[in-house]
Amino acid sequence: MRAFTIILMIIGGFAACTNSRTKQIGSFMKDKKGKIIQIPDSISVKELNIDSTYSHYSSKEFINSKSFKIVTSINGDCHACVNQLTEWKSVISKFSDSNVRFLFFIYADNYARFELMNMHEINFEYPVVYDYNNDFTTNNKIPDDYLLNTMLIDSHDKILVIGNPLKSQEILKLYEDVITIK
Repeated sequence: MRAFTIILMIIGGFAACTNSRTKQIGSFMKDKKGKIIQIPDSISVKELNIDSTYSHYSSKEFINSKSFKIVTSINGDCHACVNQLTEWKSVISKFSDSNVRFLFFIYADNYARFELMNMHEINFEYPVVYDYNNDFTTNNKIPDDYLLNTMLIDSHDKILVIGNPLKSQEILKLYEDVITIK
């Protein structure tokens, strides 16, 4: 409960907008905290640097092979969104020795364009999850909001923390604390 309060305060500080925005964020967090995230079947894990797509079985194994998962939803047609993948490299390196899997759910109208952006601009080497039908975002009712589209989940896909560690050192520290404690 303390973690929930901390996250709510951090996001409230980020919002620095209207009270309705703060209420919207609070409502989303109350609704999602402790719930189970649904990982869709219509996905494929792809290693962009070697242009290799995992089989359905290997994709499931990749997704479920760690105790914790940091999941985020990224619009592959959005240039700024794709460029944020470079920021994830430092977060990934912080957890390289831990039992954490990063799941970057990419949805796009044109995956070839996403791959070209990656190859020519950011060269992101960590595997990504192609969500062809945008089922992850849709089925889990994840808003198109950079503060709320990232979560830490456990091995049973239960939401432990909501918030984007790229946007706040406090959220990153909370992710680290939860992973260390569990």
